[in-house]
Amino acid sequence: MAIANDVMGRLFEISHLSVGDLSTVQWKTLFDDERANWQHSIDQALLGGVLADRTAFAFSSGYLSALRLMFPNFIHDGFASLCVTEEEGNHPKAIKTTLKNQNGQWVLNGLKTFVTGGCDAEQLFIAATTDKVVDGRQQIRVVRVLMGQQGMTVTALPTLPFVPEVSHATVRFDNAIINVADILPGDGYSGYVKLFRTIEDIHVSMAILGYVVRTGISQQWSELLVEQILALILSHRQLGLLDPSCTMTHLALAGARHQMEVLLEQIDVEWEKADKKGFEFWARDKALLKIAGKAGRQRRKNAWAAIDSSQKC
Repeated sequence: MAIANDVMGRLFEISHLSVGDLSTVQWKTLFDDERANWQHSIDQALLGGVLADRTAFAFSSGYLSALRLMFPNFIHDGFASLCVTEEEGNHPKAIKTTLKNQNGQWVLNGLKTFVTGGCDAEQLFIAATTDKVVDGRQQIRVVRVLMGQQGMTVTALPTLPFVPEVSHATVRFDNAIINVADILPGDGYSGYVKLFRTIEDIHVSMAILGYVVRTGISQQWSELLVEQILALILSHRQLGLLDPSCTMTHLALAGARHQMEVLLEQIDVEWEKADKKGFEFWARDKALLKIAGKAGRQRRKNAWAAIDSSQKC
């Protein structure tokens, strides 16, 4: 089993290698070769970020590593996506996509309006409602669908103003037949969608830190600044090994996120001074980190409320 020192040693080895101007395929190949050497998804996320030459690839490293942890019983050789968002949002009542048993077959219908990596994914994990009502709420299940399945239509969305290398799409299902083995057990929202938000936040932040620290090492930023990034990496590594449903994990993650925001402001000066062109891309793409801010603030609020009511993990 790998220990933190092994991971950090590998981080420095990669940081002294030349990594630049990679295509998506080239980065993915490097990432797959590297992740095969590490057991924990959080370590895979970190080193995939270290191998990245741009924010988009670091994000992909974190996102794919989070999916691998969330859905360990499926092969994850290609790109994948968890699909929740619909026309009314991504909260439980907004999910109108349906999974119904019709004449002995499970049938999926509906529209997902914002699928991350949707043009490149080989498999999708879809949140859908069922006819079953549990505790007064319509049950949500998660199902796996392979790209190219009959009854599925993928439509590319315009490129975002940041991380343009990450594609987005809408995905419509019209009477798509779902295999029973691809219907995941348990409540789809609390057991997968809600948990994944925490897992994704930790893994994506870790991968971004990997990308940033490699940049700092290769550009010879101040040793103190690099040390601070390394300290944050180690704290995120521990977070990635904790129970993502635990109140204490949420509180510690909130603290780590604040430290990361403060640190990223500090690195801007060093980065712009050492590499103006690279910094321009970083300044454009770091808007990505603000997307999960609202959910993170609510998670922190809920965690403190749980502490106040003694509902500890």
